[in-house]
Amino acid sequence: MPRRARRSGVKFVEDDRDRSLTFFKRRSGLFKAASDLSALTGARVAMVLESETGKFSSFGTPKAGPIVDSFVLGNAPIDSNSSEEDKARITSLQNELFQLEKAKAIEDKRKYENMA
Repeated sequence: MPRRARRSGVKFVEDDRDRSLTFFKRRSGLFKAASDLSALTGARVAMVLESETGKFSSFGTPKAGPIVDSFVLGNAPIDSNSSEEDKARITSLQNELFQLEKAKAIEDKRKYENMA
């Protein structure tokens, strides 16, 4: 079976609305991938994103704050007080939240397209 051709590259999204929607969708996918990485390997993951509008989004498993603090200060990470069961529940809820956000974005796009 032949391999599928790779995409020819990534290009800037010119339309403001489309760019905002693309950011929202890609952000959700990125956060889900980070959550999966944490669930599969037990790695502690933290991400901070800033949109064009200046709004910040952060993600961490189980929390971004302690991971960022340990990185900035150069200290070894401190173990969280959360049990493995709590961590798994948090990851599950974060995945559910991202799926709901993605569904809402798709619904909003459909409403906008129907109005146009």
